[in-house]
Parts: sequence; C-alpha cells; structure tokens
Amino acid sequence: MWITKQKKFGRRRNFYEPKSPNERSAIRSQGLVTLPNAEGEARRYITGEGLSGKRVSTLYQSADGVIWIGAADGGLSEFDGVRFRSYTMAQGLSDTTILTIAEDGEGGLWLGTYRSGAMRLARNGFVTYQESDGLGPSVGAVFEDNSGELCVVNGNVLISRFDGSRFVAVRPNLRSR
Repeated sequence: MWITKQKKFGRRRNFYEPKSPNERSAIRSQGLVTLPNAEGEARRYITGEGLSGKRVSTLYQSADGVIWIGAADGGLSEFDGVRFRSYTMAQGLSDTTILTIAEDGEGGLWLGTYRSGAMRLARNGFVTYQESDGLGPSVGAVFEDNSGELCVVNGNVLISRFDGSRFVAVRPNLRSR
C-alpha cells in the first residue's frame, strides 16, 4: 500500500520519500512500518521507541519533511526520520485521540480531535478551538478551500470556516434539483 498525504489541502504527493526505489511505507495497528521489497528488512516503531500510541489514526508529512503521526489512543508524535517527540495532555493537547492532521498556507499545523474540537500547534504550544469557538467536539477533517480559507468538518457534518479567531458555520451553495 502506498501512503499519500495532502499537500496544501488539495494536491497529493507521496507521504514518505523512499530511500531506495524498493522501499514503501504502510500503517499497521501497532505503529508505523517501513516495508522494503527485500525480505527481512521491515522496521516497526512502537511506543517504547517514542511513538505516542499503538493505534495510528492519521499520518501527515509537513512541508519541512517532518512526519506527524496521530494516534487514536495516545496523542501526537513528531518523527524526524531518526527519533520521535511525543505530545500528550502533559505537553498541552486537549485530547489524545487525533483524527486528522493538516497544514495551513502559513505552515501552521492543525489537528482534528475526537472530543475537543481542533488544535493549532503554535510556537508557544497548542491553541484549542472548541464549542465556545464555534466548533462541535469532534473534528474529522481540516482543509483550505479554493480561496485559501481554513475550514473544518465536524462530527455533525457541518463545515466551519476560521475567521482568524473563531470558526463560523458555512452554508454550502448547493444547486437545488
């Protein structure tokens, strides 16, 4: 299976740039596995090596090449190709069930969570946007629309646009039958 990521919320490219033509990446229930075509060269990363959780729910490679791994059971991990740095509630996450990861046009990292809305990774830590900021508790998608505006889709399948400080519900302009 080839893993892909969204680049700038619309164009797709390979999630992981292989070190050799035979190498490919895959997700397994207990971590990130790199699978070369040659037998016996698989590498699995587990929580004991720094991965934040056993159940990987989303992967994203940011513009700077860092691989971000969201777990359904442990938070967020940052992987630079050598070592992991993990983020949990102790490091400022408001929820450790990460459903989606995306990057905005300015290079900001956004997380959609199961119970705590959306979070943005800022220089001084995480900023959480919840119901009081115009979101429902569950955010399953984060993207930029065609005009470059940051949008999210929450668990009620409601699209909201970020106005710089809070999220405002958007009514899609759909044709009637």
